[in-house]
Amino acid sequence: LSISLADLIPHLTITRQVELVMGRERKGVSMLRISESPLERGTLILLHPLIGGVQMPYRNLIVQLAKEYEINGFEHPETFRRDFAVPRIESIVHLVSSYVQSNRSSLSSSKRLFMGASLGALLAFEMASQLDIEADLIVIDGTSNAKPTTPTISWEEHRSMMTKILSEYRVEDEILINHMISHSWQMYQISKDYKPTRNERISVHVFSCCGTDLNWSEIALVKSVNRLGGDHSQILDPINSSLVSAFVRLHF
Repeated sequence: LSISLADLIPHLTITRQVELVMGRERKGVSMLRISESPLERGTLILLHPLIGGVQMPYRNLIVQLAKEYEINGFEHPETFRRDFAVPRIESIVHLVSSYVQSNRSSLSSSKRLFMGASLGALLAFEMASQLDIEADLIVIDGTSNAKPTTPTISWEEHRSMMTKILSEYRVEDEILINHMISHSWQMYQISKDYKPTRNERISVHVFSCCGTDLNWSEIALVKSVNRLGGDHSQILDPINSSLVSAFVRLHF
């Protein structure tokens, strides 16, 4: 599915995006072609965080980089459905396999950069591993799962956190809100069980709020560690997105 930047910018709320993407019969589609640049500097591949979508979480990065890079984003195809009759996600490996199998040809570009915020970092790592390629990955405050780094949260804590995030995105559809919270909880559960296999063909650049590599050196080749401002809820705000964008322009 192709969604141009001109389509994206006027639809910066999830409610409006639901109308946009669902109106294009995108059931079962996981990859969005967000931008195409005449500069041919390469392709950025964005993997969705826990919330399941890509346009809203990465909007600040997209706006800053869309004129220079082709941008493709992967989001879970059931994220914006307003019902609960959706297949359960079996595992991170199974989920990413479904993305790779249906989009392998689109991921074959030699000039590609994977990028994942929060849960998206694990998805990006697993995608590069399944493609069996040498790859660069930008991690935006996402754990490697190599060692326990974050405490387990309860359903109530998760619901409170997701409700706050969705309110910032101005989601008003109560049915959609409940579905997105339930769906993200399911993804959180399977993420805890994911055990990454060390892959030194993947070079990682870590951006973290704590200034550490979040144990990515345990499973990949860490090339740089960069500190973000604020806390995890601010990792993709305009200031941090500018830091990441500047890094991308300088190194890729």
